Amino acid sequence: MDASFSQNAQLTCPNCRRAFDAEIWLIVDAAARPDLLERIRAGALHDIPCPHCGEAGQIDAPLLLYRPDNEPRLVFSPAQGTTAEQDREQASGLTGALAQQLGNAWQDAWQEELLVLSRPLLAAALSDDPEAALAGMMDRAEAALEKLRTEDPEAYAQMEAAARAAADDGDDEPDAQAAPPLLQALNDFIRADSWNESRRIVQEHPDLLSDEADGLLAQAVDRARADHNQQAATVYAEHLALLRRCRAVGIEEAFAEKMGGRDEADSGEIPPELRPLLEAMAALPEEERTTLAGLFADAESMEELLAALEGHPHLRDALVAAAAGRSGPEIPPQFADDLQAAQQTETRYRQTGDFAALGMAQAAWRRILDHPDFDHAPDRFRLAVLNDAGGVFLRAYWARGRAADLDLALQFWTEAVEATPAGSPDLPSRLNNLGNGLSDRFARSGREADLEAARTSYRRACELGQESAVEEALRSARNWSSWALGRSAWNEAVDAGALGLAALDRLFAVQFSRADQENALQQGRALAAATAYAHAQMGMEAQATEVMEQGRARLLAEALEQNRRDLGRLPELGHADLYGRYQSILEERRRLLQIGEMEAAGEAVAGAPAVGARLNALDQLFSDLQTVIAEIRQIPGYEDFFAKPDFARIQSALVSADGTGAVGVYLLTTSVGGLALIVHGDGVAALQLPELTDEKLGELLRSWFGAYDTYLSEQNKTTRQGWYKAIEDITEKLWKLAMGPLAARLHGLLGESDPPPVVTLIPAGLLALLPLHAAWTQDPTGESARRYFLDDFAVNYAPSATALGHSRARAGAMQTMDALLAVDEPRPVRAGGLPNSKREVDAIGSLFGAPTVLRHAQATRAVALAELPGAAVAHFSCHGGNDWGDPLKSGLLMANDEMLTTRDLLGARLPDARLATLSACETGIVGAKLPDEVVMLPSAMVQAGYAGVAASLWSVNEISTAMLMVRFYEYWRTEGLAPVYALRAAQRWVRDTTNGEKADYFEGFVVSGAQKMAGGVAAEFFSAALLNREGAEARSFDHPVWWSAFTLTGV
Repeated sequence: MDASFSQNAQLTCPNCRRAFDAEIWLIVDAAARPDLLERIRAGALHDIPCPHCGEAGQIDAPLLLYRPDNEPRLVFSPAQGTTAEQDREQASGLTGALAQQLGNAWQDAWQEELLVLSRPLLAAALSDDPEAALAGMMDRAEAALEKLRTEDPEAYAQMEAAARAAADDGDDEPDAQAAPPLLQALNDFIRADSWNESRRIVQEHPDLLSDEADGLLAQAVDRARADHNQQAATVYAEHLALLRRCRAVGIEEAFAEKMGGRDEADSGEIPPELRPLLEAMAALPEEERTTLAGLFADAESMEELLAALEGHPHLRDALVAAAAGRSGPEIPPQFADDLQAAQQTETRYRQTGDFAALGMAQAAWRRILDHPDFDHAPDRFRLAVLNDAGGVFLRAYWARGRAADLDLALQFWTEAVEATPAGSPDLPSRLNNLGNGLSDRFARSGREADLEAARTSYRRACELGQESAVEEALRSARNWSSWALGRSAWNEAVDAGALGLAALDRLFAVQFSRADQENALQQGRALAAATAYAHAQMGMEAQATEVMEQGRARLLAEALEQNRRDLGRLPELGHADLYGRYQSILEERRRLLQIGEMEAAGEAVAGAPAVGARLNALDQLFSDLQTVIAEIRQIPGYEDFFAKPDFARIQSALVSADGTGAVGVYLLTTSVGGLALIVHGDGVAALQLPELTDEKLGELLRSWFGAYDTYLSEQNKTTRQGWYKAIEDITEKLWKLAMGPLAARLHGLLGESDPPPVVTLIPAGLLALLPLHAAWTQDPTGESARRYFLDDFAVNYAPSATALGHSRARAGAMQTMDALLAVDEPRPVRAGGLPNSKREVDAIGSLFGAPTVLRHAQATRAVALAELPGAAVAHFSCHGGNDWGDPLKSGLLMANDEMLTTRDLLGARLPDARLATLSACETGIVGAKLPDEVVMLPSAMVQAGYAGVAASLWSVNEISTAMLMVRFYEYWRTEGLAPVYALRAAQRWVRDTTNGEKADYFEGFVVSGAQKMAGGVAAEFFSAALLNREGAEARSFDHPVWWSAFTLTGV
């Protein structure tokens, strides 16, 4: 039996700011888990890297080591940021949990022999050579002290004085009184059990309001952030802000604001519109209060605070509702202290994992619930208490596994649900909580009654929330869907998905800005994939395809549909009034969204409507827009205007009628498996990919970006080889997991053809970050003993079938494509030079009649934006970059270090555009925050008007990129291949030709007598490629790093 015990916690990465679930081991059975024992020895048990970006991090948590084969049996290692009293409480809680686990095998005598070791001493004691490990610790400590003495003499002197004082007292180690008084006061202030206690400490220690105290606490914030300890940084920053507020307005006023839930900013600076929102924060649920507290702590100005709120529309809307009196019950005074204690200790537990804090939170809630006045308290207060107390007891169940805690949580929630009025906006959230608890009890009990009650609770939450609390409807649908998927309850997963996606439609329609729309869509992330997967398991492949399409690139689809070319014909068809109403609604909606964008950027907007008024206006505009759209659909030829794409439209967009046998493939992952939906001329086929789970994809991405980021930050031979190997290993795994089975099914559906069929890949979620076309398997008959997916098919990518349909229509309508705009190495920039850029641009330019070339200083952002509308083809030979946190800032580096961004291109309208090639780094990467929206440069260019865009997934080598781009344009412009075939041919040419063949090609690079490169220039162009390589017969560019980074989005 394994007596080990772990606790799940949701953490937020300080680097990428994304949340993730982490497993924190609190009890380790050394005999059953030697792997965990090794991690303890390495001091890495509580190292928790971010699964999204790989950022290293640690959690400060206690540990109980159970050693059934050694004496003493129990070793306790306390967390590093806790008091002695907290350590005793945590040790007691963990030993009690272990006793419960072991049952009759437990012996009380073990507790008396409990050995307590700090974490460094624990690792040393468990090493194979404890003496050597301790000696090493001493050496490192001496080195650290010497570094402190030289870098911070004042801090070293304080430490030395404390040590002397301890020695004078005859103690073996310094006690609390030996610390410098200011440091001790700061420590007591931070560790106080309540804000009342903190206030008393500040009153007794006025030196806490000194510049010295401010500096010490600011240093603590900086050190915590440098150590990637975001939890500690947040706590320190909160206390630092409070002390600064005390200095500004006085201790009593500052603590009154703090305990009332108001922001620490000067109330005189708070706009009248915002002040009631901040004061209403205390009335919100604990989860929302915690998030808001973090936003306020990070904001260094009122502008930043407003921008932060605009980035979290659900929190902003909750504040609006609270300020309007829709939430936030009045707190009877006899409950105030216990309520404050309950909320503060729960927050501490969620931040630190402190079991003692969790127990104190439970006790505080019980005191409120057991108070003789509770049953007579106002209904809104009583129901809010029942709801919040249920959450604490459920967390206690998750932490300790005691059924009694779960039963109490369900008791509280059941009572709250039964007493909440049917039309209350609070009812959906309470039903969702009840569903969560019941699903947990069903997992434990297996009782049919719990199963049915959980289903009913989730369904009611989803249905009732559609009108009164749409975000709660979406949240409940996600929970229900995930639970159903894990039980293979496909009918339930389909129902949950339908209700969740309906809520998402409504939520999306009434947001203030694009950022708000993105945040709304993020709340529904992965719901479409889960719903489509469930449909496919039921044999409903066409419905699965419709769900996937409806969940893809909503922002892009909306923009493309709003700007349909045929809308301009409505007036001449006799519908000028209808067209005018439509344009008027769109213009007013754009105006309101623009206000939100400006406020998010910190700009003041004179005469802007209040937040609540804007929300109501957007809601009304949504209703008006639906009415106008319904009227437009009555006009012949406009029946599909803004209609959700049905399977026939999807099939028409993906399957070409040009004889290439084109098909479209949606690829998706879920927690239980992957799926490919292959849309072809006769229908749709579902291909199950059981090993392609979310977890497996996460592993691939961590390996991929771990190697890539290491290479970019430490460019040397070792990291380069690591990156190259990661590309090979992961693309091989992609073949086994997905692309190999897909290739086999496609061959069965399409047969063999020359040229090969066109396959449009529409990867869902984070699959879009990987080069699926470069997946490979061993093939001894090939030039490189490998067969790539690209060898069997011509591959392009699309944000959605809708976007591909628009791209095909635009490409088919083009009359001429001879106007080229080329950007050649913008200067000055901080990035390195591009020595082959001029040759690349000149070679491509010679294939067009009169190209417009912006070289060096001419290539400014403003000039490029001005020239784009007149070009059918745009080629950018420059640096580029991806902003993972805000993909709208990703872009191309122009002269003077200005970025031509995704945001710039989303606002452009390019009626004559056909093709863009982005010969730059990381120009084809989707935003990791919301990958299904495919927020990236290529999709922005598709929205602006381009039918096709070639861009890269990673930092690309300049010489191989130049060769690839020149050959691509040669195949397209001279040999007449469609762009998808031209890119495939260019990639295979770079991969398969020998060094000598490449040199021969560039030496004879002449078209129609017009020399594109003189012989000397051609030799210079290719000399770098031959430098330090294997010779003329070698294929030095056959590794996929050289040729597979580029993808074609569109046609």
